[in-house]
Amino acid sequence: MNLINFYNKHKFISQGHYFDIYQQAFTEYPTDWIEFITSSSDEIVDDFASALLNNTISDSFPQSLKEWIKDTKSMYLDKQPKNIKELDINVKFVKHKKMHEIKRLGALVLDTMKSLNVDYIVDIGAGVGHLTNVLSEHYPVIAIECNKELSNQIKKNDNVIIVDKYIDKTNLISILDDIKPTGTFLLTGLHSCGDLSSAITLDAFKNCDRVKAVITVGCCFQLISEFPKSNHFKDSIQLTKAQLNSACHVYSDFNIPRLNAYWKSLGYRARLNEMLNLDLGTKLRFPSNVTFEQYVDIANKQLGTNAMPTDGEKYLKMIAFISLLRSVFSPVLEKIIQLDRLLYLQQDGYEAKLVALFDPILSPRNMVLIALKT
Repeated sequence: MNLINFYNKHKFISQGHYFDIYQQAFTEYPTDWIEFITSSSDEIVDDFASALLNNTISDSFPQSLKEWIKDTKSMYLDKQPKNIKELDINVKFVKHKKMHEIKRLGALVLDTMKSLNVDYIVDIGAGVGHLTNVLSEHYPVIAIECNKELSNQIKKNDNVIIVDKYIDKTNLISILDDIKPTGTFLLTGLHSCGDLSSAITLDAFKNCDRVKAVITVGCCFQLISEFPKSNHFKDSIQLTKAQLNSACHVYSDFNIPRLNAYWKSLGYRARLNEMLNLDLGTKLRFPSNVTFEQYVDIANKQLGTNAMPTDGEKYLKMIAFISLLRSVFSPVLEKIIQLDRLLYLQQDGYEAKLVALFDPILSPRNMVLIALKT
């Protein structure tokens, strides 16, 4: 089954507000899955989370669920890096994860600058300048960071120009033209948020002859304003804001104690919402270790209601189970987003590819989009 058909068949997994999914589960999810979770002990959720982490699904799980997990994983991007070059550097006061990313992205950027004979690097969403500082030892860098608290921490030297302006699709090229009226650019970004790694960067690459390359690692998919961009997905897939957000989450990030606290908060609130027929939003505050009965009692006092605490634990188990299913499906959403960007460039004949650059355990958002004008 191709990606579009697979998504459209299983998109119900990632759709719907968490406060509605308890009832949704009984109408849209396979009956044997629901019977399995409702008839199992409360420990089944922890068992399922552990099984996903260890890639060992028990025989006690429904066959259709095991097949769905297998089929879903077959849709994932290959996120294992192969033959990746690293810079031989050691920057003080930089965490191991960030150092790992800078070594690999930096090596790729510098090699591309040399092979294409590009004049300037543009670091989009430069933050405090860790990547800029390393790259500026080799080439002139224009560091773009609109948050002045961050941009003020970028080390100043003769090879760095700091731009602390807000950029969008309409002004990036003009800003670069003003700073450097001649010369060529490579646009890069290390986990540039939202449109910084999508519409802004990719459209600048397409629309400006002087932009010769893009090497960008995206994140914060929920902040992108344009999806889909490619003709391939234009008429076949639409993603909601919640789905874009879900694409950022992977079950390899699981911490079961932390998940249990999250599920309790989510499950109890969902049940209370339904009991009161209200959208409680974030109005209420609760201690972390309370039973559902205590939770409802606190809510009644804050809201002036008289709800009776029923079925809280049942909601908790179902929502925790569905949360896990959504986490399994999330990499499919990420793949759709990443491929959309790739195909958006390839449809106009540009040389472009997606490469697994970082260790996915250390840095789950590890795919770099590379586009070149050769």
